[in-house]
Amino acid sequence: PTEIPLALLSQAGDKRQFQILQSRQRKLESKSPIRQALNYYTRQLVFNTETYVLNANAETKKQMIRNDALPDIQSVIVSDLDLRDLVRNQILDAYDDVRAELQYQLKNSNSNNGTADNIEEFDATELRELLLRAQKECNEWFGFIEERDVQEAMDVVTLEVK
Repeated sequence: PTEIPLALLSQAGDKRQFQILQSRQRKLESKSPIRQALNYYTRQLVFNTETYVLNANAETKKQMIRNDALPDIQSVIVSDLDLRDLVRNQILDAYDDVRAELQYQLKNSNSNNGTADNIEEFDATELRELLLRAQKECNEWFGFIEERDVQEAMDVVTLEVK
């Protein structure tokens, strides 16, 4: 008899925690259009709750089946969403690093205090590396999107332009 109320409390706690996390995300989104766009796309995803594709080699698949170690569908979906969030955060970190480095370089190359001796030349080496990292993270995030979904989106945009 006591297990049922505890289960209800647990579910209510999970729901409240989810609402708190959603509220926090909305606040963060208001400060970052990149976060907002990536989160919007992720919220629109619809997963097949009946099947999934296991990306593993044949030997690993056999071993997982023998050991009854195949993940359940909910674990697969949660894992997918967690990975998207992780890569989103890496994109945001890379963007913040690019912005900070650009501001630093602009400040140092513009501050001459009246003498030409104090002017530092704009050094884009670090900025280039940071931009390449940001591009790599973006490519990883966009790599999660099915090619047919990209084509469908491009078709919609093309029709709207006409």
